[in-house]
Amino acid sequence: VDDMTRNGTHYKLKVHGKGIKFRKVKVEIPLIDEILSVFGSTRWLFEHDGRQYSNNSITTRIATAGRYVLNKRVSAHMLRHSWCTEQLRLGRSLDEVSKYLGHASISVTADVYSHVSLSSDKAMLPVFFVASDEDEQATEKALNEAMKDLEI
Repeated sequence: VDDMTRNGTHYKLKVHGKGIKFRKVKVEIPLIDEILSVFGSTRWLFEHDGRQYSNNSITTRIATAGRYVLNKRVSAHMLRHSWCTEQLRLGRSLDEVSKYLGHASISVTADVYSHVSLSSDKAMLPVFFVASDEDEQATEKALNEAMKDLEI
């Protein structure tokens, strides 16, 4: 919480990424205020009993919320990917999104998110989640049919 700086309509947060990478990100004030009120944070943005949530705890909570709210398997990485794709689709520059994500090179962002330049129908392939091994063949068949419909 001490690493946050209020600036106009946003807070600037110091975010710890992979390895020892740190970067600053902007988050709107109402969202930070909501997080602080829900978590009662004093030291960490997301904390309980004065302790920081572990990466595993956050990952589990995201997955649980995804199952509960969306009835789908969801991960933090999927949320990151969706956010980036949406930012590019809305017209943000590849350079801007790459910096926000903390990629070492703009080419990393371009390689991973180049599908954004496809038409919206082809860029938004249906997503299927395999609930068990028995569902694998049915899922593969449904995905192949969906891809045929999109002429991919």
